Amino acid sequence: MMVSNVDYDEFKGRLGIGRILSGEVCSKSEITVCHPEKDPKKQRISEVFAFNNLGKASVDSASAGDLVMFAGVEQFDIGDTIADTSAPSPLPPIAVEEPTVRMSFSVNTTEFAGREGMFFFFFHACGAKLREMSRSSSGSKFTHLVCRQIRHFQEFA
Repeated sequence: MMVSNVDYDEFKGRLGIGRILSGEVCSKSEITVCHPEKDPKKQRISEVFAFNNLGKASVDSASAGDLVMFAGVEQFDIGDTIADTSAPSPLPPIAVEEPTVRMSFSVNTTEFAGREGMFFFFFHACGAKLREMSRSSSGSKFTHLVCRQIRHFQEFA
């Protein structure tokens, strides 16, 4: 099985997610984490989860073709292979691109520019958007729904 995603749980620690390509994975079984560029490490899987619709359920074992999540393995990364200890053969790793963040900093040229020093909340902007929408046909349905929910929240706050 190749680790294709990593999750985290406060109680179980790091969780690996992947599809079993061959064989079987059992809870409390001894495995080897291997990668073509790293030394193999023997570890133990404490728990195996199978995905069921939108949730996950703990199972004793899962076989080839199942998408599973495992807990208990400490050191692994995306692209590592979870293999049997008797014949650890790493699969070709997948390439994962580093995440990038793009930020743009510019002068505030909106209609709300120059209103520093006072509290200005999102529902103020929604009120202005609702007034604009009542005068013209511009505006999105999403903005209208969000502003309606905020207005509903203000009535009960």
